[in-house]
Amino acid sequence: VTLTTQCGSPSCGTFSLRRGSKYYSLSPEEAARLHSFPSGYKFVTKSKGAAYKQIGNSVPPLLAKHIAKSVGAA
Repeated sequence: VTLTTQCGSPSCGTFSLRRGSKYYSLSPEEAARLHSFPSGYKFVTKSKGAAYKQIGNSVPPLLAKHIAKSVGAA
C-alpha cells in the first residue's frame, strides 16, 4: 500500500484514522512524514489538496536515496 493523491480524504478508507466514533484523514504533514519527508518540510502550494497531490505523486525521499546508491549516483 502506498500513499496516493487522495490520502487526505476520509472516504478513501485506507488512510482514515478512527478516534472514537469519528474518522479523520491524514494531515499533509502526517502524510509527508509517512512518505519519509523530513519534519518541517514545506510544500509550495496554495491548498491542502495540492500538497496531497505532490506527496502522492512523489517518490519517497528515502526510497530515492537508496535507488540512487544502488545505481552509483550518490
